[in-house]
Amino acid sequence: MLWLALCGVIAFAIASPFPPARLFMPKRFVDTPAHTRAVTSALALIPPDAAVSAQTGLASHLSHREHLAQFPDLNGAQYVLLDASDDVARSEPEAQAAAMSALPVQGYRLIYSANGVAVYEKVPDR
Repeated sequence: MLWLALCGVIAFAIASPFPPARLFMPKRFVDTPAHTRAVTSALALIPPDAAVSAQTGLASHLSHREHLAQFPDLNGAQYVLLDASDDVARSEPEAQAAAMSALPVQGYRLIYSANGVAVYEKVPDR
């Protein structure tokens, strides 16, 4: 039993994002007023009934929607909501950058960008 508890403490110290673990980053839990305004403005641009693809950190703001995908999965999304400060964006920068650069090729155009927050809209086929 003591061995199991010791293993748990070691695993927490090595891999946890919470204090006092080595991966703890205090700035993850602090949001600037400018970033908060950018997220609020971005959310206001997306119609209530639109299908959305969003990164993990922003998806909670959209969880009431009928059609919500987790970026980079688009699943027919009309809008894509991204945040450069999101945990996924920071942990997998190459994959996120590749998925973002593919958006224009897939028919999305940037309609909002501020403080690391971006909204892309699907351009209707002509």
